[in-house]
Amino acid sequence: MKKFFLLILAPFFLLSTLSAQIIQKEADDIVKQRLIGETKPKTVYAKNDVQSEGYTVVTTSGETLELEYSCWIYFVSYTGDTIGKYLIVKASNGNLLEINTKKDTGPRRLSGMEFFAD
Repeated sequence: MKKFFLLILAPFFLLSTLSAQIIQKEADDIVKQRLIGETKPKTVYAKNDVQSEGYTVVTTSGETLELEYSCWIYFVSYTGDTIGKYLIVKASNGNLLEINTKKDTGPRRLSGMEFFAD
């Protein structure tokens, strides 16, 4: 009898854990936390919506990043510098991927908003 109830309850439990997604405010906080202590003046740009699995970022230098998971995408542009970085926050668990760039002004499709600047 116990096994029967476990078999019935298990799918509901698994479905409830799948919906635990990082919202944009949480992703913003993860990015801000990562950038604490950096002294260079910078501007951070973000896509307004979570990007779905299989999203591709094409940089201004023509390089392609293929992302195989849903994520929040940010680009950090340092004032007066040719070095920037992509910060990608995985939507399912908040893990952060940092990709440093040289001579890149950001992704071509990042028409997102500026959310803070130094």
